[in-house]
Amino acid sequence: MRKVWLAAGLALAGCQQNAPQQEHAANADPINAPAKPATALPPAPSPAVPAIAPPSAGPVAQHFVATGTEPFWSADVAAGSLRYSTPENQSGAAATVTEAKDGTGVRYSGTLGGQAIDLLIQPGKCSDGMSDKIYPYSAKLLLGTSTARGCAERK
Repeated sequence: MRKVWLAAGLALAGCQQNAPQQEHAANADPINAPAKPATALPPAPSPAVPAIAPPSAGPVAQHFVATGTEPFWSADVAAGSLRYSTPENQSGAAATVTEAKDGTGVRYSGTLGGQAIDLLIQPGKCSDGMSDKIYPYSAKLLLGTSTARGCAERK
């Protein structure tokens, strides 16, 4: 019986001696493991207003719809054309416009009914004052000597 115990003991001792040390360290208790240096996380992106793409030299490259209240108006600008509408003229009137960078925004300029028309769209949260909708752009419309303000969004 002693021989059996001795043989079993030697077999177990041989198994433990052949176990690799690295495997033992890999299975170590994670609480007692050495701390790893912290890695810096990249800063979280801020909820920014969408950037306005660089304007093309000439016809309109972007599509925006701008609206204003008191007085009510809208301007749909795309493909080199701006359609200006009011409650009195719901079908609107069209003007050929060009696009140019203006500060952080973009300006659409042309002539409508013999008057200069300029629509300036700039990034920045905007409320129309009548709904809960928040637009990503503000708008300023110059028609002849009149100025109207509103909000805009991409379409």
